[in-house]
Amino acid sequence: TALLDLPLANVKQSLKTAIQELLPTNPKAVGIRTLSNKHPNYNPNYSLNDHTGGHNYHNGPEWPWLTGFFLLSLKRHGQDQYTKVYEEVLERVKKHILLNPFAGIVELTNEGGEGCAHSCATQAWSMACIRQAISYSSSSDRSE
Repeated sequence: TALLDLPLANVKQSLKTAIQELLPTNPKAVGIRTLSNKHPNYNPNYSLNDHTGGHNYHNGPEWPWLTGFFLLSLKRHGQDQYTKVYEEVLERVKKHILLNPFAGIVELTNEGGEGCAHSCATQAWSMACIRQAISYSSSSDRSE
């Protein structure tokens, strides 16, 4: 089943789960965790030089490109229920872009939005996904 074909109740439950399990609470964080911090394999800090040799790439680091889809889903399906979450996350992203020397979004961050030495300083698909969410938000705000 395509994501867009899911019943609205499933989408709303997915948003609730993402907020509870995958959205970091640190105001510096701009990404979405790839694994819940409650999972036994959760390892939020990515490094090629640690005991995992970089094998935890998808076991906890925070991915900003996922934030774009998260924001888009909040805007499309969260209605007023998640307005505060949407605005808080969007504000985090805007601050990150302003502080980034390349005015972009990084590939991934470590726990709580901490920098990752093995991450690209600006990642095209991170920026594209965030831009898509902001564009959708702007167009839907004008049509309301």
